[in-house]
Amino acid sequence: MHSTLTTFNQLNRLYQEQKKHWAAQLGLKLAQINILMTIEPHQEQIVHAKLIVLTKLDASTLSRQLNTMTQEGLLTKVPGTDPRQRVYALTPAAKTACHALEHLQTELENHIQQNWSSEEQQFLKILLNRYYQSFNRLLK
Repeated sequence: MHSTLTTFNQLNRLYQEQKKHWAAQLGLKLAQINILMTIEPHQEQIVHAKLIVLTKLDASTLSRQLNTMTQEGLLTKVPGTDPRQRVYALTPAAKTACHALEHLQTELENHIQQNWSSEEQQFLKILLNRYYQSFNRLLK
């Protein structure tokens, strides 16, 4: 049996491949999928600085991606409370993509766990959240 981190790394590789498939299916780029997956579909606006924290991307890399997404009609720039802030809103096309991604993720999770009891599913969530919190504390 592999270590937990080795298994997480292997799962991450599989998940990245799945996201590439979803990107192709939705006509988007993987980077766009990754950004959209960090934004809640019901969110009206998101600040550039918050996206940097959520995506863990370099500011210039994120800016390039957001500019491309704006040009492609997935985001619009909107005025923020502070004129120096860069604030973006999801367009209807982006909201549709976010909802589709939510559906695809739910479908995948249901397929993977189709033979699991609800107790096993809940136990996995508890352990993963605990692992995440412990790991996150180390990084702070």
